[in-house]
Amino acid sequence: MPRAASQRKAQASWLLRLTLGIAIIAILVRWKGAGVSAALAHASMTHLLAAVGLYLASQLISAFKWKLLLGAALQAQASNDEARITPVRTAPTLGECYRFYLIGMFCNLWLPTSVGGDAVRAALAGRRWGNLSLSASSILVERITGLIALLAIGAGGWLFWWPRNSGAEISGGASGQVLRLALCALLAAGVLGAALLALRRLAFHLEENSSSKFIAKWAKVHRALDLFASPKLRLALLQAAALSFLFQSTQIGLNLFLARAVALDLAPGIFVWLVPSLGIASMIPLGIGGLGVREGAAITLLQGTLPSAIAPAATTILAWSLLWQATLWLAGLPGAAAYFTQKEKRAP
Repeated sequence: MPRAASQRKAQASWLLRLTLGIAIIAILVRWKGAGVSAALAHASMTHLLAAVGLYLASQLISAFKWKLLLGAALQAQASNDEARITPVRTAPTLGECYRFYLIGMFCNLWLPTSVGGDAVRAALAGRRWGNLSLSASSILVERITGLIALLAIGAGGWLFWWPRNSGAEISGGASGQVLRLALCALLAAGVLGAALLALRRLAFHLEENSSSKFIAKWAKVHRALDLFASPKLRLALLQAAALSFLFQSTQIGLNLFLARAVALDLAPGIFVWLVPSLGIASMIPLGIGGLGVREGAAITLLQGTLPSAIAPAATTILAWSLLWQATLWLAGLPGAAAYFTQKEKRAP
């Protein structure tokens, strides 16, 4: 496809998703009336700025996790390849990884492009350290560890916290619902693993029967994943897993902080299962960054699972979710400065 036509298609897709997300929110606000504005009035600009600062600080955890994985992979490959002509002379630093992370956030939210922020981050890292396949595979492993932590915390919250905080009995219908949700989480993990294996086999098959440069790079990424299964990177993987649980915990705490800002008074344990569930719902590719999808899922989950005695009003739920969306979009802005001033040099 010509570059201009591809760019126009990407812009149209981005605008369509943005419009759809705004339309969903408009319908919810129209449905629930002006109470959303009253709920948002409880939160001050100080709350929003503090949330943005805390969110940017939490991204340091993700950047450090990526630095560990990428640095360990580059070092392991350099030690395995004795004939390497251009060895890695500089290890990834936290500052560089954090800057690339901010650029990825900015591209995901603010740029009308079909290339996601992770792809931009992989390209920048590949150019900086001279290994695109390891850069892309390290990002893939980083995302997988984060998803596993999200599923584990969410499943644990549904199994242990939800019956206790909702007042539901562990036996009967409640236990059946919890069991179904846990099975859905396991099924999602199984589907992800099967998809990765299928993509791996497809990449190697296409490489043997195609001369495409894209297919060759794609196969290199899958070969680079083998490095992460080696004993040399076992410690880095364990550290990444621990950091993933730490990061997801900070997101739960930040959502609890925003909930209190709009007078959404729920037990802290409810957020243990609610925030991961909304994170998974936000992955549905409808709105930009889960815009609209998260709000609808939040109202459905809280009013559909909690007893009416403790279920919050839809207006308060919507105000809380919109405050979270504002935090995400504002936190994506610092990446603009890094994006438009980047002057990456190729690796030595």
